Formats: sequence, C-alpha cells, structure tokens
Amino acid sequence: MRYRNLIAVLVVLVTLLCGCTNDVLSSSHATRADAADTISRGWIPAVLPASATEIHETHNLDSNTGHGTFRFDVSDMHSFQAALLPIPVNQSVIARSRDELESFGYVFYTHGNFDIAVNWEDRTGQFWLGQK
Repeated sequence: MRYRNLIAVLVVLVTLLCGCTNDVLSSSHATRADAADTISRGWIPAVLPASATEIHETHNLDSNTGHGTFRFDVSDMHSFQAALLPIPVNQSVIARSRDELESFGYVFYTHGNFDIAVNWEDRTGQFWLGQK
C-alpha cells in the first residue's frame, strides 16, 4: 500500500514539474542569415532587410507575443521602407510606448502580424508580435 501511495505522489510531482515550464524564450543573432530559422518560425519578421544585424528577440509560446530589436545598413533603407505599411497616428499599436518611441524619432509600420518601429536616422528598429 505504501508503494502505491509513493508512486501516486511521484506521478503527481512529475506532472506538476512538467507543467511548470518557462514559455518565454529568447534568441540573439549577429546577422539576418543567422536568424533564418527564427524568422521561419515566425518570431522575427521576414521583412527585415538583408543587412539586419544585432537581432535580439524574446517571445512567449503561450500567448504568441514577442518583441525584438535590430540594426540595418543605409543601403537597405529604401527597399525596407517600401515593404512596410505606415500605421496612422490615431491607430493603436502593440507597443505600449508609442509616444515615447516617436519622441526618439521612431516611425511606426506594420507588416504581416508585426508592428515595426524604425528610426531611419539611426537605422535601428524594434518589432512586436501580438494582438492589438
């Protein structure tokens, strides 16, 4: 009888431990080419220019949300901008700090499931995946 109780307790503990996972994952990539797998999984926008570097992202598997940052070269500015759809000032965005980012020179765009803020002068960007 004690053996059965011990097994029951172990089964419950293992079940609880398996259910207590950290569903927030992160990745960093030196280049867009290095990020190809994460892009194909949908955690980084495929629209990032070929020159994108210093790509960092964090995403939540349960909520299907994420955020990331990147840099890009001046040579990709025009083609990158042409691929983005501007988000009107009165339209909501996923980012909670739109006003602050705009005060730092960021302009908001959308592409697929992503909102993307770009500072064209600094050639830096941020992206968010999620529901508005």
